[in-house]
Amino acid sequence: MRRSARLALDASIRKRDLRFVLRSPPVEPTSPSPDLEPRFETFGLDAPPPRASWIGRAELAPVSQQLPFATCLAHALCRLQETLLRLRSAFQPLDADMFHQCVAGLNCRSGQPRPTTHVTLLRDAGAPANAGAFKPDDPCPAPLPAPSRCVRAELVADTDDAKMTIARHAPVVATMAAEARFARVKDFSIYRDGGGEADLNHALLLVGYDDELGCWEVQNSFGTGWGRGGLGRIAYGECNILGGPSNPAFKLY
Repeated sequence: MRRSARLALDASIRKRDLRFVLRSPPVEPTSPSPDLEPRFETFGLDAPPPRASWIGRAELAPVSQQLPFATCLAHALCRLQETLLRLRSAFQPLDADMFHQCVAGLNCRSGQPRPTTHVTLLRDAGAPANAGAFKPDDPCPAPLPAPSRCVRAELVADTDDAKMTIARHAPVVATMAAEARFARVKDFSIYRDGGGEADLNHALLLVGYDDELGCWEVQNSFGTGWGRGGLGRIAYGECNILGGPSNPAFKLY
């Protein structure tokens, strides 16, 4: 996807998305605080540096353990929103499973939503603060505890856009096609998918990259037992990461 084709998500809710909104309990949107306006960190960069990483930075939200089924996208988005809050010195853990069930109106057995559904709802309604041990099929609290909204969301245009965003601003949420063995990664070696034909079925955070090694650094939502403490590496061109409109990636502000 060319940079000129970058799309804002302002018009991304379509009729089939509205059923998720209409099934949700009422959420009262709040206006963003002036403190949450986007802050651009350019550092004078004209092109992405050869390497950038958020691993080891205190602002990176902790690794989480998703519950079964379709919550990986909600976890990736909530961890990115938490990172943005930490960059503004606001440490507010968010409940990804409550966001998935109560805001998006899905339970964990409803299948994968269209990615723009969750992204748009994070912008317009917000993810609720973590208030305890919420489990799927628990009744949704009303009102939801202190929702936190992102200020703006955009599709990532291409690989250079993803790298520049990571180097200048924050991690990126990427959707991907993960083979079954991806769930069994137990080290920090560079993962290659083996040429399988997996469909779009997972989402995680791109938290860094290394052009010399030819890989992305990622934070997954399978808990700290995956990879090295929940962190891993995926070779460029694998798992259909940044593979075009069918595997979108997102940046938040």
